[in-house]
Amino acid sequence: MATRVFPWIALALIGLALWTHVWILAWPGAVLIATAIVYLRGAPRALGKRDDGTMAAWAWAAWAPLFAYMRIAHELARYATSESVGDEVAPGIWVGRRARLHELPPEIALVVDLCAELPEAPGVVQRQPYLLVRALDETAPQPRELAAAVDAILAARGPVFIHCAFGHGRSAAVAAAVLVRRGDATLADVEAKLRARRPKIGLNRLQRERLAEAVALGTDASAAARAG
Repeated sequence: MATRVFPWIALALIGLALWTHVWILAWPGAVLIATAIVYLRGAPRALGKRDDGTMAAWAWAAWAPLFAYMRIAHELARYATSESVGDEVAPGIWVGRRARLHELPPEIALVVDLCAELPEAPGVVQRQPYLLVRALDETAPQPRELAAAVDAILAARGPVFIHCAFGHGRSAAVAAAVLVRRGDATLADVEAKLRARRPKIGLNRLQRERLAEAVALGTDASAAARAG
């Protein structure tokens, strides 16, 4: 959506700034154009999210209009849906939206965060192990990053909560890779198994491609380890 819609909104804001001489309108317009470039280049690190789940100070200054839009949209959606915060899609594997600390299921051993555009909820990182795997909305981590996330999830000593903004795409791609690697599903049926537990899950073409590549990487690494 960012590459398709944001440039048009940006041009409208910049045009309105030129027409009205209300120059502050040009700022969000410029930020939206920059956001579209970030998406085109596939550069989630450009949004400034740090490994501890917080946003760098420079990122708040540079991306404030984008962060405000994302946060408002996220909070409105939270209250407009009856969907659960998270669902256990397979034994020990939870998929959900960005959860507040009190919303996490009990005894979670690892939180895996796929959101490049939102800081982690307060207190979450301080209470249990946390792994950030940066991905832009409607995308997925690079295959090697996705495969490494699967390794970390399989090594966790207890249930894992995997989340993106809403728990439908990015987090589902990671959960799908876990299920396939564990032998709980195949690439052909993993989405159906995920949707049976969380119906709004849906992977797009890019997410399916990176899932398949990540699974192949994991399979090759397992085969090499057995051979060694």
